[in-house]
Amino acid sequence: MAAGGVPLSVEAGFTFSRPYVEATLAGRPEFVRALLAYFALLRAPVDVLCNGGVGTFVKASSQTHPEAADPANDAIRVDADQVRARVVVEGGDLGFTQRARVEYALAGGRMNTDFIDTSDREVNLKILLDAAIRDGPLAAVQDEVATAVLTDSRLQSRVLGVVESDAPVFLDQHAQSIRSFEQRDNLDRELECLLDEEALAARRKAGLGLGLARPEIAVLLAHAKNSLARELSDSPVPDEPYLAGELLRYVPPGLRQRLGPTMARHPLRRQILTTVLSNDLADHVGTGFFSRLEETTGVSTPDAVRAYLAVRDIFGLNALWSEVDSLATACPPGVRTEMFHDLQRFCQLGTLWFLRNRRPPVDIAGEVEHFRRQIRQLAPVLPAALAEMVQRRTAELTGYGVPGVLAGRIAALGPLAASLDVVEIAADRRDVGFVAAVYSALDVGLGMDWLQEQIVELPSESHWELLAKISLREDLFAQRRRLTGVALARYGWRCRICATSRRSVPIRGPRDVFSPEPGSAGFGAAVALMSVAGPGRPAR
Repeated sequence: MAAGGVPLSVEAGFTFSRPYVEATLAGRPEFVRALLAYFALLRAPVDVLCNGGVGTFVKASSQTHPEAADPANDAIRVDADQVRARVVVEGGDLGFTQRARVEYALAGGRMNTDFIDTSDREVNLKILLDAAIRDGPLAAVQDEVATAVLTDSRLQSRVLGVVESDAPVFLDQHAQSIRSFEQRDNLDRELECLLDEEALAARRKAGLGLGLARPEIAVLLAHAKNSLARELSDSPVPDEPYLAGELLRYVPPGLRQRLGPTMARHPLRRQILTTVLSNDLADHVGTGFFSRLEETTGVSTPDAVRAYLAVRDIFGLNALWSEVDSLATACPPGVRTEMFHDLQRFCQLGTLWFLRNRRPPVDIAGEVEHFRRQIRQLAPVLPAALAEMVQRRTAELTGYGVPGVLAGRIAALGPLAASLDVVEIAADRRDVGFVAAVYSALDVGLGMDWLQEQIVELPSESHWELLAKISLREDLFAQRRRLTGVALARYGWRCRICATSRRSVPIRGPRDVFSPEPGSAGFGAAVALMSVAGPGRPAR
């Protein structure tokens, strides 16, 4: 327990012997009755308030005590605007009403919801194990289960932070998700304390850069997971042999050898695998990732999940997620969040690539085997071709305390996004390193790398501007692929001269086409025109 912390029980009275606690409770008498102690503690100016008991102790200032539906605690309940703790953790159920959580969060408090700060992993494991043998095995791996439960909660909290950081930008998308969940999943806005259309419009027009509050995003995250689980359960995805490893990784390491041979035949295999996948997907790429893909491609969520899983395993992204997550306080929170955004953007580009260039359903195992081997050869080639950009980003990240190797891998994600195209162009008929060199030489020579940087810098203050940026990036990658393919088909080995020459070639590139200067008022509009003036999408 931290210095100054004192555990309290619900006895008749307490003795506060530590000066810190006496000061926190504003100098109350030495013996304080239990109800007054609770009332004072709920309003204490502390760093963290942790509720681990049963009862609803905080309501919104707009609510009455009967609306909190917990008459036993009416005498000690406080309003959300009276809570002065910087962070609230809900280990018990409904310590705050949902409206109180939202009010507290909008006022600057940090909290999730009770269902985010808990986990159902232990319950699932008890179901997984036969009742006759579960007590002994579970007791033997209780520390492993506890670690997994804490990891579940941390991952959920992490993705909430990433989504919250861009909540104003995603307000339109979140509003669309609410409508979609209403239509498809019978979401009740009133019951879930989510904004109605009038309130959404008011928050959008507030001019304060407000999106959904963190507890509201938590509700959407829960519905997104449930929706993902239902769609996956109704699809053949859980029956994919490639995903057998996902099921085994859900089991504590101490039980894997014992349960491994029987997991494939377990009667709850599909249900547990569906839960594992929906948690993994939502915890890594957020609430709206697959709805955006469906919106931009028209492909079903299960097919998009297959594409995402192929990208995840080709590039070993789970290891990268874990490395960034393990930084904890080693770098500023905003830097970690931006690295998570980099990974999400990379996932989106890679998933879109498969949805545009492969007919669904994507063969996960086949694509992973085909691409992973060749992309390992490219990892040192692509960043070297765009060394200046990679080195600049690497230096920026290391300056914030990110380890050099990890900083370099995150910085290389931009150039590495082209690797799927490079491998596809090579098509086992050309040296993949040579194709990468030609691709990069054309990229730099024609100023495509510069154009990509300008697209990244475009404002994305609404859902539609974000979709426009996605469309622009996708069109740019398509043009790069076409140019490289045409150059190789027409000039063959002579492209090596282009790839290795450092001579300046007088070619008019995108930088020469735009009359407004970068950063000027007209530049963003000029680049944005490309999203409607550019060529059509490549056929699948």
